[in-house]
Amino acid sequence: MGLSLNGIIYSSLIVFLTVTAMTKSTYTDNYAKLIKQLVDCRKKQKMTQTELSACMGKPQSFIAKIENKERRLDVIEFLELCKHMQINPIPIVASLIDN
Repeated sequence: MGLSLNGIIYSSLIVFLTVTAMTKSTYTDNYAKLIKQLVDCRKKQKMTQTELSACMGKPQSFIAKIENKERRLDVIEFLELCKHMQINPIPIVASLIDN
């Protein structure tokens, strides 16, 4: 049973975000870059915080706290945000790894 390219990339994503999270990730340049990219994607989709949070079954404050870096985003939430905004998470993660 071999891993697909997507499987390898997602495994790398989980490891990268886990290691980043262990270093107070809300205060790193990479975390700020991640959040900026997510905010830019949401706005490009012309989606409000309220609309995005409703898709996730969360209050608007959930998205606001993430975007204001008051709440740390975990890997599963990151993937869920990407899914609801219909964006591919791989280029976002790749841009953080290349840093």
